[in-house]
Amino acid sequence: MWPPLRRPGCFTGNDEGWLHEEGTPSTPEDRNALNLDRSLSTCSVTGTLSVPNIQALKTEHGIAPSTTLKAAFALAIMGMTEQTTAVFSNYQAGRQQWPFVEDFVAHSLPSPVSIAGPTLTAVVNRFAIDPATTVLSFLRDAESEQALLTKYSHAPYSRIRKELEDNDRAVYNEAMSGLCFDWLPVWQTPHNHDDPPNMDEEEGGEVAPELNVVCAELHPDRVAVLQCGLVSEREASVTMRYDNCQIGAEEAERAIRVFGMCAGWVCRRENWKRRFREGG
Repeated sequence: MWPPLRRPGCFTGNDEGWLHEEGTPSTPEDRNALNLDRSLSTCSVTGTLSVPNIQALKTEHGIAPSTTLKAAFALAIMGMTEQTTAVFSNYQAGRQQWPFVEDFVAHSLPSPVSIAGPTLTAVVNRFAIDPATTVLSFLRDAESEQALLTKYSHAPYSRIRKELEDNDRAVYNEAMSGLCFDWLPVWQTPHNHDDPPNMDEEEGGEVAPELNVVCAELHPDRVAVLQCGLVSEREASVTMRYDNCQIGAEEAERAIRVFGMCAGWVCRRENWKRRFREGG
């Protein structure tokens, strides 16, 4: 798992129940900024990723760009931790299906896409590589796993924790407060105020103005959130928002660089049949 939890309370500074490794209780003074020239809480670093053939993975093999980049980040974590397993969470939009209802009931309900308000949840991902596995098989397995994550994304956290053994519960808890992958289907660019507002024609000839995003701030109680989205067919943009008491600026920048290398590697067609033991 990357990065390790170094301080109590993530962004909020709530250190209730948090203990040092030797068992002594923590204090608010434990939350010291790693980079003194930056904010005590949220900092960010951005980057651009070259992702050739990412759309071909979708059209030819049914692997969504979000899955490809999430799998690439799993490889980046494995590289940074020198392990063959990566565990982290990702945000899951819950509007794709009605939870906890039979299919015949769901068919009689209106589309869940029409739900007003947030239906966001988080799920834990576990990626592992077999040296004999090809890159394409790895990505296909990730897509199959994503389908299951979507299906069960509304499972109550309390029920999940109750069913886990103590060690697994500790890993789950750490993953849910650690790094989170967040896919943005449409990457937002700053609005140009010189442009006229976007007007959508509604039924009956009425025209309604679109609300323009002026400012958005993300302050989750996590070590870091990695936001990704495509800006073109061959390029993705990424922003890591991180807790300055947990991650240093150099670590965050290195993570973006390693992520970029892994994303480019899995997206190159000549690597799809390559086995992980072959390196490259």
